[in-house]
Amino acid sequence: MKLSIAAVSSFVAATLAASLPEAFTLVAEGGKTALTDGSHVLIGADANENAILVLKSGNGGQVTYTREGSPPTGWQNLYVIEDAIKPVSLTVPHSGATPDKANLTGFGQSEDGYFTFGGKQLFGVSPQNPEQVSYIGLGHSNYEVTPLWVKECKGC
Repeated sequence: MKLSIAAVSSFVAATLAASLPEAFTLVAEGGKTALTDGSHVLIGADANENAILVLKSGNGGQVTYTREGSPPTGWQNLYVIEDAIKPVSLTVPHSGATPDKANLTGFGQSEDGYFTFGGKQLFGVSPQNPEQVSYIGLGHSNYEVTPLWVKECKGC
């Protein structure tokens, strides 16, 4: 079995990061709770048209989401595209299929309580689409870095 350097570094970062709570939400500056349209992570979107993104932590830095009212088998995995600037996305329910270079593992929490991937806080929003959260895998862009605080969700 061959492991890529990215896979090994994501695994190491996941083991060194603070543990994510069992259930949690993400909160951006100004107290804006992350929402979802069922496919992406959104900040500042209309809460009447989008659901609160309540995430569950799993093994190996995996994070899942199950839409309220969905069967337990309808969970979706959160993923990022490494080495790119792409929206943070959710797999299709009951599918698990992901695009090339998608990574489902490596999510964590920094010691000061912020959401990370591979031990880094590289989440941001585009000036053209300020509601959609992207992973800034290239580390440089015109995207505004948006720290996402992990807020434990008790009773979720």
